[in-house]
Amino acid sequence: MFIMVGAWHDAEKIYPGTDNATLKARMVNALSESAVAIFITSFTDVLSFAIGCFTDIIAVRGFCAMTSACMFFTFLYQL
Repeated sequence: MFIMVGAWHDAEKIYPGTDNATLKARMVNALSESAVAIFITSFTDVLSFAIGCFTDIIAVRGFCAMTSACMFFTFLYQL
C-alpha cells in the first residue's frame, strides 16, 4: 500500500491536473512503477514461507503451509 501511494505522489509530479484523462494516466504510471516491487515482495514472502514447510516442528510447518497458501492466493486475487 505504501509503495502504491508513494508511486501515486511521484506520478502527480509527472501528470499534474485533475481531469479524467490525467488521473487515468497518473494511475497507469503509479501502478506500472509499483508492480515490480509488489511482485518481488510477494514472491519472496511466499517462497520463504514455503521453505519453512520443510521444518521438523509440526506447528511451524502448519503455520508456514497455511501462510504461504494464503499469501499466494491473495496475490493471485490482486492481479
